Amino acid sequence: MNINDDFIENNSCIICSSKNLRFIGEKSKAQNISKITCQIFECLNCNHWFTDPMPKQQLLDRLYSENSEYVISENWVQNTKNNNNPNISAPDTHWIVSYLSKYSPGNYLEIGPGSGILFRKMRELGWNCFAIDLGSYAEGSNIFSSPEHLPPNILYDVIVFQDVLEHVSNPNASLLIYSKYLIPGSLLFMTVPWSESKSAQNQKTNWDMVDPLGHLHYFSKSSAETFLSAAGFEIIQRRTINIYFQSYFKCLALEFFHMITRVLRPWKWHKLNGTIESLKFFLQFFPGDPDGDQLYVIAKKRDLQQ
Repeated sequence: MNINDDFIENNSCIICSSKNLRFIGEKSKAQNISKITCQIFECLNCNHWFTDPMPKQQLLDRLYSENSEYVISENWVQNTKNNNNPNISAPDTHWIVSYLSKYSPGNYLEIGPGSGILFRKMRELGWNCFAIDLGSYAEGSNIFSSPEHLPPNILYDVIVFQDVLEHVSNPNASLLIYSKYLIPGSLLFMTVPWSESKSAQNQKTNWDMVDPLGHLHYFSKSSAETFLSAAGFEIIQRRTINIYFQSYFKCLALEFFHMITRVLRPWKWHKLNGTIESLKFFLQFFPGDPDGDQLYVIAKKRDLQQ
């Protein structure tokens, strides 16, 4: 990995092209063989956060195809493979499943299906399902490593980018690649880290979503709208999701319990530092964060002929 050949320095926002930027801080990614330090900038026009220097997409494709720990956590691949079980699928309450329940099945395209839980559910519901994923953990029928391998002459009614767009070098370019496979009026679902969250604003680069070279982008409500509008999409629903604090007081009480039990057991003292850090993390957000860390968006592709 060469910092000169494999990375691009940006002097403007990748989403809106504004040069009005603010330095947020640095974040290091340590590996057994090397350590990479990236800078995080905020666009003061659309409030998008992005990584600089930015790894080129060719490098990212290679790292994901190799299941590299530069972009994937140590146990993620094995956990994902374990969940890649034909008997496990998303529940009816899943936000995408629930929303699509009022639509007749059509052609469905998922980018980055991971363990395939949602992909299998949509297939069970009668959708004609295809997916793109570089990782070996996403093996299955109709799952391809490149959009070039998709069947010709099929256009899609639905496209899903669930926890995907933060992983690519240029989200604008990635969406344009897939936009040509969509019919007018098709639905787009996306989930991304939310740069305006309480966690992001309080913790900056210590926010646990900041994880180069895995996470490279952190969307605001404004940057998500700019991003989608430029590609011909209109937002029809947008909300933030509380992932980490569904049971805030339960989590806080559990950390206090861990602290007490580890203090009373000398053989557990080696875990005290981790418990203290977790407790400090939860106390920062007392009495909890009702808005969460992720932005969920549903958008519709405009018919440009209208």
